[in-house]
This record gives sequence, C-alpha cells and structure tokens, in this order.
Amino acid sequence: MMEEHPTETEEGLILVNKPIGVTPFQLIQQYLQKHPECKERKISFAGRLDPMAHGLMILLAGDHVLRQKELELKTKEYHFQVLLGFSTDTYDVLGLLDGQRQRPSHDEMKKYIRENLLSYVGRYDQPYPPYSAARVDGRALHEWAKEGKLSEIQIPSVSVEVFELELLEETIITTDQLWTQVKDKIDRLGPERSTPQKKKRKRGLGASANDFRQTQILQLWSEELERVDVKEHLVLHFKARVSPGTFIRSIANRMGKELACGALAFDIYRTKVGDLSISDAEEMETRETNRSERIDGGPLESREGTEEAIEEQARDKRTKMIWFFWLVSAHLDH
Repeated sequence: MMEEHPTETEEGLILVNKPIGVTPFQLIQQYLQKHPECKERKISFAGRLDPMAHGLMILLAGDHVLRQKELELKTKEYHFQVLLGFSTDTYDVLGLLDGQRQRPSHDEMKKYIRENLLSYVGRYDQPYPPYSAARVDGRALHEWAKEGKLSEIQIPSVSVEVFELELLEETIITTDQLWTQVKDKIDRLGPERSTPQKKKRKRGLGASANDFRQTQILQLWSEELERVDVKEHLVLHFKARVSPGTFIRSIANRMGKELACGALAFDIYRTKVGDLSISDAEEMETRETNRSERIDGGPLESREGTEEAIEEQARDKRTKMIWFFWLVSAHLDH
C-alpha cells in the first residue's frame, strides 16, 4: 500500500499551495524534492496558475492523471487585487507597461466600479489574454505576442461565467510601497535565463522557465514610477467564483479599459477548486528561500529539471499511462 501524505484528500490527489514566482512544472519538481519517497510516482497537475498567481493547485499521482480534465472543469474561487492606473501587455505585474495615462480621482474610480460591478457577473465571451497558452494556427498566443505579430491573427475568445463577484476592500499604497511589492514579486522568479534559439525552434517553446523579460519589465516599472505624478495608488480587493477557463487577469484589464485609466491584476490567490480548499493544501517553499538558480556564480546548463524537461517527462508518463489503461481495458473486453 502506498504511503499516505497529509495533503492527499484521497490517494493520488495532492493539494499544494503554489507560491508566487513558481511555474506548475517547477511546483512538481519542488514537491518531489520535498517528498523523495514519491519520485517513482507519476505526477501531473490539473489546472494551471500563472507565475504571479498563488494558491491552490492539484497534483495528480498514478492513475489519477486520467482525472485531469474532470478536475479542470470544476468551478474556481479567487481572492484577487486590482491595481488601477497602470496596465501591461500581460494584464498583471509581470508585463511591459504601456505608458502613462490620465487617472480619474480615486473616488471616481471606486464609484464606477461599485455601480458597474454586476456587469462583470454572468455568462459572456472573454478574449484570451495575449500572454496565454491558447493556440492560434498551431502556436500559443504568447509566442505571437512576444514576436510582435498579434496584428496578424484574430485573438480567440472563450465562453466564461462569473457566478459571484464581491468587492471586499479598497486600499491605498504609496509609490514606494508599490515598487517594493512589484520588485519582490518579480524577483521571486529568480534570475532571467533565455532558451537558446536552436532549442526554441526544435521544441516549439517560446521561453524557458525563467525567460519572462523580468529585467526589462523591472526597468520599465522603475522608470514609470519615477515619472508618475501621483504618489498614492488605489488597489481594489475582490472575491470571485468563476467557471473554468475564466481569466482573472482579463477581468482586471476590462476594468481598466472601461475606466480609461488602465488596470492590472496585482495579486491573484486561488482558494478553491470545486469543493477542494486551500485550507487543506500543503505549503511549499517560495523562490525567495529556494533559489538554486546558480552554482559558483554561473547559470545551470543542465536541462534536467527545467520546465521543458519536466513537461516532456510528464507528457511521456501520461502517454504511457493512457496506453497501459487502454491495454488493460482491451484485455478485459475480451
């Protein structure tokens, strides 16, 4: 019998609290490092979280990898923050700022959101964010975006439903506080490290686990916050229950467009997937305390443990599992 773990709601269904700055593939690696007794288990995940998002993620072990689609179709609950007055090409802090805007007063922005909150509730078509994994002509949207070719394609939409959206709190942060928080979030990714062009072409990948343009992004944030004439910034705190496939980043971006001042998702925290709760999840290390990006001052060159390597291993394992269960099923049918 397999050893039980405190974060498993049932054998093979593992709940973990993903930190900011960690990709889902890195999260699996962290879990296996923390639980070496599980290294022989086949582990995948159900439902992604962006690098800047944190909260509940479901890891699947053994034959539970076949439940991936079932679990991805569960409703999600989020607590999230929207920073008004700024916008980026990713709709969160990990993006290139698009310059200064006219900013209404804080009272005007709060009044508009309160009066129009219900317009964000219900079923509607939501365009995918340019930096997402949705595919057009066989390529991920984020690849089109990074190459500056979004004008050559039509960005698809997805039908979503926002069941509940509640404004919980309104807070003000200073420019210094904003810079500290933005830098802390982005620094958790670790040092920027690009994938060689040859590997990009061979594998069809646009970036490695640590190629998020963070150097350029931090420079633009620094320059923008030096220029900005307002020294206090409005952050709205929300709670939402949404259908699978809903992008919280896109809700924030829509608010900014309608206010004509820009807005972005400043913090996204997933608290529930269906009936599964963050309160039952295992805490994982943040990148702040688990930075093994460099050895003797040089970048790690080994491909082992990179996002692309882990993705390839996970894909191979899923394929083997599917074939195994197909063969068993075929044998039983006969």
